[in-house]
Parts: sequence; structure tokens; C-alpha cells
Amino acid sequence: MERAQNIGKSRHQGIEVGAEYNFYKNFLARANYTWQTARDFIEDKPLRTRQPTANLSLRWHKRGKYWAEFVAHALFDSDTAWQDGEEWLHAPGYVIYDLRGGVNFYRDYGLRLAIENLANRDYPVQPGSLSINPGRNFVVRLGARRAA
Repeated sequence: MERAQNIGKSRHQGIEVGAEYNFYKNFLARANYTWQTARDFIEDKPLRTRQPTANLSLRWHKRGKYWAEFVAHALFDSDTAWQDGEEWLHAPGYVIYDLRGGVNFYRDYGLRLAIENLANRDYPVQPGSLSINPGRNFVVRLGARRAA
């Protein structure tokens, strides 16, 4: 059984970049990329980090009332994502697609609908894990935003 413990001296660093562009009337394209690395300076070895990720989306909206969005979430192959004892595990990459939409009612009330993992793809809870995330999900949310 492995116990979590603090490390005396380490450095975690990375980058996250993103952009969005309203390219035609009510259409918005978004993209972002995240990468990180970490090092234990006491034992002079790399630490576990998340796989590099990217998200791409195309969103349609109508006067702030209706919206629909297609999203692609990509995790890239990595040989340094997780460590089991002293051996690095290969974390295969994958892409998950979501379809979301919603309508805003009176003031700050709204209904959100989503189909997550459209392709019903199996993928690990975390790299190297034997647990698999659930397949396709259907989500319905009714919400309200509180004014500040």
C-alpha cells in the first residue's frame, strides 16, 4: 500500500494557452492547451504529472438565450504521466467528444442538456489505472446564478 507523503523541495511548472474567436455572427471557436512538468530536487527525479491536454469547441449562441456547443477533449500519449514504484507507465492518449446545449429562462435561470462521451469510448480514470470511466452520459441541469 502506497502512502502519500510530502516532498522537501520540488518545482512544478507548465503552460496553458487559450484563444477564442467569434468568426461569424453567432459562432464562437475556442481552443486551449495545457502542459506541465514537475521535479523532486531532493531525490533528483521527475514527479508524476498530468498528460498534456487540449480542448477544441465550436459554439453557437442566440442573443444570450439559446446556445449549443460541440467539444473535443484530447489527452496526448505520455510516458512520464504516472509512476508505479520506480517504473514509468505509458499513458495512451484519447479523444472524447461532447455535445451540450441550453436555454436561459427568466433572468439568471437556465436549463442545460449534454451528451458526454458521444462515441461511448472507454478511457481510464487516470493514466495507468485499471478503472474505466463510464461510457456515454446524458446530463440535465436546471440552475440559477446568484447575483453578487
